[in-house]
Amino acid sequence: MSVSSLDRAFPAIPFARWLAQTGAVNQAAIRWEVNDCGEGGDGRTAPTWVEAVFGLASAATAHASLLVATRDGTPVKPAIYTLYALTGNAVTRFSKLREWVAYVRRHRR
Repeated sequence: MSVSSLDRAFPAIPFARWLAQTGAVNQAAIRWEVNDCGEGGDGRTAPTWVEAVFGLASAATAHASLLVATRDGTPVKPAIYTLYALTGNAVTRFSKLREWVAYVRRHRR
């Protein structure tokens, strides 16, 4: 997905390539996962998101969860579901893509 589809302030290039161009992470270091947004096991359907996960310095990880489908599986315009960094049990959350990527650059390996 294009990073500009998540935030118009950024270029119309694939998200993983954009991360590499910003110096945040090598594309090969990103682990991609497809998840539902409601893993509570309550039997209700949930939207689908794609999560990019990669390591940072000091055993931290960066996470970008991107919404890609509705509860019934219909594709939607990609949107940011959540952005955060995890260090041990400490979670640092971000509301803006530019804040998250700035943090990632400062803490990259």
